[in-house]
Amino acid sequence: MKSPLRWRILLFTAVPMVALTLLTIWIVHDTVSGRVHMRVEEDLRRAAAVFEDMLGERAEQLGVTSEVIVRDPRFFSVLTLPGSHSDPYYRNTVAGVARDFNAITHADLFVVIDVGGKTVASVGRDRAPDVARSDLVKAAFREGRPAHGVLMAGKHHFQVTATPVIAGGRISGVAVTWK
Repeated sequence: MKSPLRWRILLFTAVPMVALTLLTIWIVHDTVSGRVHMRVEEDLRRAAAVFEDMLGERAEQLGVTSEVIVRDPRFFSVLTLPGSHSDPYYRNTVAGVARDFNAITHADLFVVIDVGGKTVASVGRDRAPDVARSDLVKAAFREGRPAHGVLMAGKHHFQVTATPVIAGGRISGVAVTWK
């Protein structure tokens, strides 16, 4: 007789305590994890906003620098020189001018594209795929104003500004800066 009474007492006292303890742990876990997720989401939103602001500032800086360069007569006059764009002397001249201006921009890559859409010079520490076929360059040629965006080269992403070079009232090429 003593044994079934002991089990009944144990059943009515221990099981509710264990159930109450488990319920309390579950409620605390749910509340804490909810707050942690909320804070992580807020931190990610703030980080995304900071990153977007940083990219915007950098795009603006690239755009201003590119605008100054393409308006410099020493730069745009090179694209209006007579001669063939396949001529090695012409290409070396353009590459030299591009190197000089890239020293100002400190870009990872500075590409000069002629009015025919062919790369005339590419200077910098990185190499790019055929950037002349990118939508940004096409937009710069088509709209006659700078185009900003992000291009992927291999596994790397670059922030790019394609700025039309205007000489004599017409587009004579596009300067592309990568950072």
